[in-house]
Amino acid sequence: MKVTALIAISADGFIATAGDASSLEWTSGEDKKFFVKKTKEIGTMIMGRKTWETIGKPLMGRKIIVITSHPDRWLEIKNMVEFTSEQPVDLIARLKQEDKLEGVVLAGGAKLYNQFFHQGLVDDVYLTREAAVLGEGVPLELDEDEWELLNTEVLSEATSVMHYKGIK
Repeated sequence: MKVTALIAISADGFIATAGDASSLEWTSGEDKKFFVKKTKEIGTMIMGRKTWETIGKPLMGRKIIVITSHPDRWLEIKNMVEFTSEQPVDLIARLKQEDKLEGVVLAGGAKLYNQFFHQGLVDDVYLTREAAVLGEGVPLELDEDEWELLNTEVLSEATSVMHYKGIK
C-alpha cells in the first residue's frame, strides 16, 4: 500500500502559520483543485484532528480517517469518517490487512506529517509550492537526502507541484 503526502508549502518554507489560520487561507485555487483531484483518485485520506476541524464534514467520494488522542469524543460517520488513536505504523498495518487498499493520502497537519515521516511510512510526496510568504510558521521536517524529485507540474504562475519519491 502506497502512502502519499499532499503538502502545501509557502515560498519561505512553511506548511502552516504560527497561529490557528488554515492553509485554505493562503493556498491557491489551483492547489485546492489539485488536492480534490488527487484525494478522489486515491480515495482514502488520513488527517489529524485540527485538519478535520478545518474541513468539518465528509468529502464526497473519499473516506477520511482522523487520528486524534480522543476518538471517543467524535461521532463516526459510517463508511465516510473514522476516528482513531492508533499510532501511524499500527494504522497503516491495519489498513493493509483490513481494507486491502492500494493507497492512502496524508492530508495534514504538520504533526501528522512529521509522525509519518519519522516512522518511515511515506512513499510519495506531492509538495505544492505557493508564492505566499508567511514570514513565520511551522517548517516542513523533510530530509532532502531521502527523496528523489520525479517531476514538477506548473499549475499557475504562482503555484507548482513537485512530486517526490522516497529513496529507501
